Amino acid sequence: MSIQNIRSLAESAIIVNATPIGMKGFMANEMPLEPKDFRGLNSDTVSNNFACFVAYLYIKHIYLLINLSAICMDNDYMNKTKEEFMKVLEVNLVGMFLVIKHFSKIMNNNSLIINMSSTDGIDTYNELSIDYSASKAGVISISKSISLCTNNKVLCICPNWIDTSSTRSMNKEYLDSELKRINQSRLISLDELVLGFDKIINSNFNSGDVF
Repeated sequence: MSIQNIRSLAESAIIVNATPIGMKGFMANEMPLEPKDFRGLNSDTVSNNFACFVAYLYIKHIYLLINLSAICMDNDYMNKTKEEFMKVLEVNLVGMFLVIKHFSKIMNNNSLIINMSSTDGIDTYNELSIDYSASKAGVISISKSISLCTNNKVLCICPNWIDTSSTRSMNKEYLDSELKRINQSRLISLDELVLGFDKIINSNFNSGDVF
């Protein structure tokens, strides 16, 4: 995404964080970004990892923030490295926190924040992704905590397996076994996910609700 394209978002009212911004560890100490941070970058080659925070510089008002960004690095816990564990937390948990923190400054009062957790954060744990499960449990906890200290409504959704390209690229036998293990008959389609968001946006759920 180019800086010029991001500038065109100036009248936008919806932000969807679907990029792994948490991967940029130094960003935690450099927020919010200033224009000077981009002076050495070609305006057509700004990576998606920066896009959400570049947008922060130009968007003046939003009423809906959706946090979807997440990664998973499956590995047996005895072989999982600290770097792998921390990378998952940086993307799934810290990245979400930073987006909420800095976009909250320009969100209209009584706006809506939707954070995507997972059933893995509640009860469908997997020994290969303890870091993912921990991060998704953290998403629920942060959502509830922030709901107590903001004028905006904060909701958290916890879906099962979703039909995405990354899911489809998984080993079929493993995916089938996981669906069977958690008693999920099929993958959730993206259309169903969008309909779910639409229902949430037009609902009367209370801030802090998790579903």
